[in-house]
Amino acid sequence: MSYIRPEELEKLINSCTICFNKYPKMIKPTNMIRGSYKSKIMIVGEAPGNSEIKNGVAFSGKAGQQLNNWLESIELSPEFIKNNFYLTSLIKCMPQGILKDDMVGNCSKFITNQIALLQPILLIPLGKISIKYFLGYNDNLDGIIGKSYNESSFGGKLFSILPRNTKIVPLPHPSPINAWYKKNNHKLNLALVAIKDIIKENYP
Repeated sequence: MSYIRPEELEKLINSCTICFNKYPKMIKPTNMIRGSYKSKIMIVGEAPGNSEIKNGVAFSGKAGQQLNNWLESIELSPEFIKNNFYLTSLIKCMPQGILKDDMVGNCSKFITNQIALLQPILLIPLGKISIKYFLGYNDNLDGIIGKSYNESSFGGKLFSILPRNTKIVPLPHPSPINAWYKKNNHKLNLALVAIKDIIKENYP
């Protein structure tokens, strides 16, 4: 799949039904993108949830609210977030049950194009599945949350298409039922400080 224009990409995402042959109970949201392709800060979650399906807005549920709280805690204003962040998910439709590797594989061409269009200076994968996809890391979050990466020593898949200066700062999934970040607040804070420092460097 060659890299295409944003409007064509969104049409392809909205019309894709590949996973529905095997997983007929999946639900396609009306929108799983928030932000402009002019943005240089990219957040990639795992998959839309019930709130996103209901509201037709990416990251509109409790996890999205928690994510906003994290970003505002490092003095990023709602206006800055709106104007400079691009939010999407690795899997574009809502699965009914556990996320499967083939779902990620079917959507990989979309996320590849999104990255190619944005050319982000900062990429923030949310949650274990997104972290594994970008960094190739598949162990306890304690070993990876808390700092930034500009190369993958874990065998991540997408470093070949990222700009050479792109920094990756993984974050835990912001779901309110995720106990990890509540027990490891110091690691979360280190990651947020890393995000803040990269943004300060690029948005003086």
